[in-house]
Amino acid sequence: MRSVQTREEAVDRLRSGSERCISCLNELLHVHFEMDPADRVIRTDDEEIVYRLRKVLLHVKAITGWQLGTEVMHVLAPELRTADEQIDLVWKKLPKEELSAYLSDDGKSVVGGRDRAFKSEKELLSSYIHPTPQRLGLGKALGGLGRPDEVHCLVNLFVSLSGLVFRYGVSLGFMSQLLNGRKEGSIASVLLKVTETMSAISAADCLRFVVSGKQRDS
Repeated sequence: MRSVQTREEAVDRLRSGSERCISCLNELLHVHFEMDPADRVIRTDDEEIVYRLRKVLLHVKAITGWQLGTEVMHVLAPELRTADEQIDLVWKKLPKEELSAYLSDDGKSVVGGRDRAFKSEKELLSSYIHPTPQRLGLGKALGGLGRPDEVHCLVNLFVSLSGLVFRYGVSLGFMSQLLNGRKEGSIASVLLKVTETMSAISAADCLRFVVSGKQRDS
């Protein structure tokens, strides 16, 4: 991965990466609808993963309908968090050994302690949804109403969207196996795309170009 050389390059990479994540989410929505059509009535014998992922689908569809920019995290954060909460409940019911192929800690952070998984992303979303009076005076990248730093805002957007693609895709993979939906190949293709995108963009590298509040005001 080539290091980002300028602030403009950081913005371009983060924006294009976020757009690829939206494209991946749309692909996953298409796969989801193929496995579980919108006009199919939920049955009493449907597994829990089916109706929980239907809830996720609604929030993902809402997320993909917004234009990306420095303001959008304030409206996306509730959608992202609610989708994540449903995925948490799905993953908590999955055997640890089935998650170990996807998580670096062998699934321990999810099974029996799901709040430790993706902790930084959860805290980020919380800052937008439940800002303190002190936080409201900060920039938009920190959950406030102050002037936005484009790089910081786009880092938050990219990290949140890429995490959702990964978790939604993995969840759909488990549902495909359960329903014998035979969509694992299509889902794996999307996961490969988002993994390549995440590998090509270093959030830490881009954060070097965040401008301080004093610099923006000068």
